Amino acid sequence: MTRLIDLTCKILMKHTDPDTRASELIVLGWCDNEAASEHISRYVFASKLVRGVVLDVASGTCYGSSILRRSGQVKSVVSVDLDKDALKYGKVVYGVDCVLADATHLPFRRCFDSVVSIETLEHIKDQEAFLENIKLVLKEREGGSS
Repeated sequence: MTRLIDLTCKILMKHTDPDTRASELIVLGWCDNEAASEHISRYVFASKLVRGVVLDVASGTCYGSSILRRSGQVKSVVSVDLDKDALKYGKVVYGVDCVLADATHLPFRRCFDSVVSIETLEHIKDQEAFLENIKLVLKEREGGSS
């Protein structure tokens, strides 16, 4: 099995902008405090709004999914990302449920009460497909619309 430090280094190398040398993916403990604080704050805010079964799209290393699942209104969280190493890290470090998938082709239909996707839209070419997929994964609310 891959050692955690090797997995962390692999993730950081894959997701570092060669020009700015800034990481495009947050690995808590390996990023500066300002970046960590910003990202954690976003998930803490989102955790106050979610309920039921939650989908965290483009979850990266899954630290946010870990925050979301601590909400008293959340039954479970599923983390989705394109990077299998980031998901493996999330599974090992945070014990989250992970699915390897593209945000524009989510393998779910009408099974989530809430969807969280932070800092995702700017990385997606087909933003309309992404938003359509979000609508398709949400359960229908009473009254007929999702």
